[in-house]
Amino acid sequence: MVPLDRRAYGDGSIGICYARTMTEKLEKVIERVRYWPKARQEDVVEILLEMERQDAHACRLTDDQAEEVSRIRYDLAEGRIGLATDEEMTALWKACGL
Repeated sequence: MVPLDRRAYGDGSIGICYARTMTEKLEKVIERVRYWPKARQEDVVEILLEMERQDAHACRLTDDQAEEVSRIRYDLAEGRIGLATDEEMTALWKACGL
């Protein structure tokens, strides 16, 4: 989904406007959120704002890169590969002069 444009809101924030309207499922959730406690509503706001910031970020993975990340995550979960140990990372940083 590609953003159409950025819009400034009354509070000075910038939002991203998308070509699509809300899904029915999202509309139903938002209607329920209206009745949540204020603190939980603020949690939702922070999550959505973070998602919006991520969408606005210029750094994006290509489809090939995203596929590679998915493959690596799957291989990790299946135990086919592992992460470096603390000792291996210490040796790497030392070899790099860090």
